Amino acid sequence: GTHDDGKTWQSYTVDSDNRSPVRVSVPDEGVYGFRILVDGANGTGATPPRSGEKPELVVAVDLQPPRAELVSTELGQGNLADHLLLRWSVEDRNLERRPIGLFYSTNPNGPWSTIAAGLENTGEYTWRLERHVPDRFYLRLEARDIAGNLAAHQTPSPIMLNRPQPTGRLRGVQPVAADPQPYNTAENRR
Repeated sequence: GTHDDGKTWQSYTVDSDNRSPVRVSVPDEGVYGFRILVDGANGTGATPPRSGEKPELVVAVDLQPPRAELVSTELGQGNLADHLLLRWSVEDRNLERRPIGLFYSTNPNGPWSTIAAGLENTGEYTWRLERHVPDRFYLRLEARDIAGNLAAHQTPSPIMLNRPQPTGRLRGVQPVAADPQPYNTAENRR
């Protein structure tokens, strides 16, 4: 294996049972390149790769989750008064293509309901607040990298929505049509 793109090579393991898979341990995170050397049945050893030769397989070892933080929430204005703008910051060298998930819950420990998942890391999302969304809830941001490391960040205290009170306006009055069955006064006197 190589840890410097083929400049230097070293042995990381020997497959003593000659069966796949081969388990390899590396000392640290980073990008590693590998070649497999097969010794002949007659005992002749395979020639190790020389400096400058490229690996057959390259693997990135990533043990650190992304850095993820919910930055702000802001209730929309005007036509977006029923929306909540969520902003976040996520950083990692190896993020998935669509690494972001957003969730909410009335309890800080969940269960979590999905707002949106599989989002690109744009740093913001406009969430339309449906009627079933409570006026008090916690938010949770999740970000995943290609190594499967997951970072989660949630609001330490609940978000309190101060939704505007609905208003209405009377625009006119219209009389109700008369009952189609006439009222029989003679029968009602009995």
